Amino acid sequence: MMGLFDTVNRIIPLLDERWLRHKVIVSNIANADTPRYMPKELLSLRNSEIPLKTTRPRHIDPENGVVYRVVEVKRSLVGNDLNGVSLEEEISKLIQNKLAYETYMYLAKRSLDGIGNVLRDAK
Repeated sequence: MMGLFDTVNRIIPLLDERWLRHKVIVSNIANADTPRYMPKELLSLRNSEIPLKTTRPRHIDPENGVVYRVVEVKRSLVGNDLNGVSLEEEISKLIQNKLAYETYMYLAKRSLDGIGNVLRDAK
């Protein structure tokens, strides 16, 4: 049986990931003129994809089963300052990420609006 907040609970981790990705992309853009800076990227790995060790049986995996890592991207250097950031590429990523975030927010809002309608009709 589907719970009242199942849709919203599935969307929240997606919003969290988009927010983390936004912070990484904005950091890359901010460092576009920093000599020798290499861009970073957010990797999301399902717990089943990486071996995790627990030191105690009560240690549990993250709630959504995803582990995030910020890694440095090795790529050919852009410019004389040995900076690896491509401003055009980062802005493109930022726009794509923003659109995905807005889509997830819209879906969450629609789901919550539906719950609100059910509660209003129940009065």
